[in-house]
Amino acid sequence: MGITHMLNTTMTVQRPTVSNTGGRKSKAWSAHLSGVACRAHQLSGSELARYGAERGVNRWRFSVEPGNDIKRTDRILFTDRDGVLHTVDVDSSVDSSQGMRSLSTIRVIEGEEVTSADQS
Repeated sequence: MGITHMLNTTMTVQRPTVSNTGGRKSKAWSAHLSGVACRAHQLSGSELARYGAERGVNRWRFSVEPGNDIKRTDRILFTDRDGVLHTVDVDSSVDSSQGMRSLSTIRVIEGEEVTSADQS
């Protein structure tokens, strides 16, 4: 049984491209994946404490089908139920299994929400 019935929203994944012009580095984000079915969960205060994250920081956990090419350096954009667009920089992205290494059942992604000052 798959997890597709639990994936109630979609995300767009962007991948960075770094360029160096005249000794000055710049980062641009380009579309990598779109319409990826996911489930988004904002981490609670107790979960933040467990991960050592600062209060006031919005951290998210996403579940997607395994095998999606989403890396630690990627950026996720999704719209919540209230119509608010969120931008999240990926900190970790791993395929998980339930006791069987050869059978990945879900990809778990975690990241920190980007503030407007960090959008570059």
